[in-house]
Amino acid sequence: MIITFICLLLLFILAYRFYFGFPLDFYYFICFGVMYYILSPYLVYFFGSFLSYPGISSWRNYLFSVSEKYEIVCMIFFGFTVLVFFLNKLFLKFRVVKIRMPTISSLSLVISLFFIMALCFYLWYLAYEAKLLFSGYTSEYSTKIMGNMATANLILNFLALYSNFIYKDRVKKLYTILIVMNSLFLLSMGGRMYVVTVIIPWIMVYVNSLQDIKVAVKKLKTSLILISLTLLFCAVGIFRLGISDFSFLMYMFFVEPIFTSYSSITYLLYNSEIPLLSNGVLFINSFFGVVPSFLMENKEELYLLPEHLGFYYEAPFGATSVIVYLFTSFGMIGSFIFIGFLTFFYSMLSKMASVCVFFKTFYLCALSIVPFIFFRESFYISTRIIVFPLFILPICILIFDRCLFILSRK
Repeated sequence: MIITFICLLLLFILAYRFYFGFPLDFYYFICFGVMYYILSPYLVYFFGSFLSYPGISSWRNYLFSVSEKYEIVCMIFFGFTVLVFFLNKLFLKFRVVKIRMPTISSLSLVISLFFIMALCFYLWYLAYEAKLLFSGYTSEYSTKIMGNMATANLILNFLALYSNFIYKDRVKKLYTILIVMNSLFLLSMGGRMYVVTVIIPWIMVYVNSLQDIKVAVKKLKTSLILISLTLLFCAVGIFRLGISDFSFLMYMFFVEPIFTSYSSITYLLYNSEIPLLSNGVLFINSFFGVVPSFLMENKEELYLLPEHLGFYYEAPFGATSVIVYLFTSFGMIGSFIFIGFLTFFYSMLSKMASVCVFFKTFYLCALSIVPFIFFRESFYISTRIIVFPLFILPICILIFDRCLFILSRK
């Protein structure tokens, strides 16, 4: 019952902050991730839900064998939300140096658009030739093709948001059209999380801009939009499984955290000695993912996994819970230090976002990976997304723009 109370408490806090005008920030998304990916699997187990649905019976048997350990894990993650709440208040009092960055010109944005568009058409052609488009879960994934399409989506979204803040012209509309097309293809290949990640920054922009007397009505509309999007993505999952019975909607909503928790449950089952403190080697090693493949062709051979450090688990559905990487890399107590570091990182970004459009865009995009990708993917993927498509590539476009500016003055 304590886990149920914790979940209700977090829901109340988030609802209170949302309807009383607190801006969407790291605290919102870390709480959502904890409720969705960590607490909800235990609640499904505790209340005996979805017993007749595929995969639930065997999953319950696994969780039953480590239920007490999983309760402790839930308490630890609740502790993370408490830590983030207080540290966020503290860090937001810090002062940051005002950063002045030149604006990317509309010409450079248009050139970038056509370059990325050509890349997208090439990737769509490769996906079509490999028979990956609209092929359902039964098809074999091509991580290289889908990964490049996801990267294209992320950089497109960054530039669309940036254009929205600076120019609010047709450039943003062209970027948006390309994002929608690429997102549809990603959805058909099983890349829904990279589509959700693109939507989140726009929701944040909309919600954080509500400041007039009709705030309550608009926030109610926003809530309905969020619920509709949730139902839409559940429906997409049902369609791709070839099922037309919409009674599966609730099951489809919870099946993501349930099957992701397979990795954390088996991790607790197979590893009797989980460290309290560790050296963070998995997180440090994840920065190899930032290096382009043409500069380091063998980088995948250097990438460390938990099993390389003697920790074992099963991830039959692909997704790996953050519990596995967090506890292996930092330990159960050391994880509080890492969460504190993340809170500092996002708090400082939010301060910089208030004075610089480039960092405002980066902050929104980086924040969008927290509620889903951070909780279900490896450090390798989370780190690569934040550093490469959301920071390095935009910086390269900014440098290109400065070069054009210098050449135009000669």
